[in-house]
This record gives sequence, C-alpha cells and structure tokens, in this order.
Amino acid sequence: MDKEAMIDAVVARVAEKLAALEQADASREEAKAVGRERQPGLLVISRGLPRQDLLRSERLAEYFYTASAPRKDHPANMDTVQVVVLYDLTVGNMVKLAEGHCDTPYTALAARALLMGKRMYAPREAVELYRYEDTAPAAYYRMLAERLALLEASGLTICPEAELEERILRDHLESGGCRIYARPAAPPAPVTAEPSRPAPEPPAAEEIVVTVTKRALTERDVADAAAKKAAAVRVRSDCILTELAKELAKRQGIRIVRDGGTEARR
Repeated sequence: MDKEAMIDAVVARVAEKLAALEQADASREEAKAVGRERQPGLLVISRGLPRQDLLRSERLAEYFYTASAPRKDHPANMDTVQVVVLYDLTVGNMVKLAEGHCDTPYTALAARALLMGKRMYAPREAVELYRYEDTAPAAYYRMLAERLALLEASGLTICPEAELEERILRDHLESGGCRIYARPAAPPAPVTAEPSRPAPEPPAAEEIVVTVTKRALTERDVADAAAKKAAAVRVRSDCILTELAKELAKRQGIRIVRDGGTEARR
C-alpha cells in the first residue's frame, strides 16, 4: 500500500469514529429530551449560584428532571414543573411574596409557582427571618412571622436542609408519584422457615406529643403532627397560633399545649 492510500485509509477511519461519536451524542440528547417530556420537573429558585446538591442528586433524578432559576436554562413552561425549592428566602422576598408584590425574577417565579399550586419547599437554613428570632423586637418579629405563616398556609413546606431531599421524595410518593426510570429490583432474600411462636402482647399505648419550637404554629405543623398520630402539640409560651392551625387541631382532636403546661385556647 503506497503512502497516499495509507493516509486515505486513516482519514476514513477517523471520519467513521467521529460520525459514531456524533450519533452517540445525538442519541443522548434525544433520550434526555424524552426524559424531560415524561418526567415531572423540580425547579430550584435561588438568587445566586444553583444548588448543585439537589441538581445532581441521583435519587431525585429517578423521579424528576432538575433545573435552576432565575437563569436562561430554566423551563419556559411551568406546567412541566411539579416541585419548586426556594433558596435565599430573604425577609424582603418573603414579604413581597406574602403581599403579592412580585417585581423581581425571583419573586415572579415563586409567585407563579404558588398560584399554580406547585409543591413548594424551603430549607430552614435559607429562611433569613429565623436568624433574627432572638434579636428582633417581639412585635416586629411577630408581624413578619405572620407573613411567613401565610406562605406556609399557602403550601410552602419548611424543613431542615438535611431532610429536604427525603421530604420531597416522601411527599412525591405519597401523592401517587412514580419512578420513571426504575432501577432493577434486587432479588428477594431467601425465606427461612421458623417455628411458630405465640404473638407478643402489644405494649400499652403511649400518648405522642410533638414539640414545635417555631414562633408561629401553622396548619402544616398540625397536619404533620396528625400524620404522626400525635395527641398533643407542645409550643412555646409566646407562640403565635394561626387560625388554620387551630381549626385543624380542633378537627383532629389534637391539644395545643404551651410551655408551662397550660393548654392553648382554641
């Protein structure tokens, strides 16, 4: 084989390899597009850099496609988004949302999600108001806490950041959500027959009391206590009780007890 023929052969092989790589890239993009059409979306709204822990979570990727905003790559169609996570919930953004003043990309997207009934979450560490719980004047803090309670009553769930991923997945599955790309199930463990034993007698029922340390008790807090089959919710002596929280506690037969042992009036 002469030199020119050898060069032509090498060029042909390189061209074949490049064509194969381009086809593989196109297939991956097509699969990603199909996944977005089939999976509900999880949108992270933050003022700064996107939160990579959620966007890169393998567990969340089994149920959602993820995106961040306000950025150019956020989904134009909010209809495909099912879950919204709010970071950087400053006092200013919180008050604007509660009062319907949505004049920034952050508050406009968050308000739209609220109006469309999306499941919304905020890590407790991202809520600026909580940083001033021990320093702000009580009356001023109470006024701001009422704005936050309004957002919670409208569907915003606040929980520690370490529990956020688990809470999102639990709520998704409890609402009938399913995994789009399921991993292969592990083979069942072998069952070993054991001699029958008399069933142990159930222990005596013990009253469950849930403690809430926030400055405002919301309907969501009472609903969480009801899910745990709690008989009472213990709150701070100066805790603000929202009307929705009191009504739900009355319907569920849950007592609200302030520190010191006095039962809060419903």
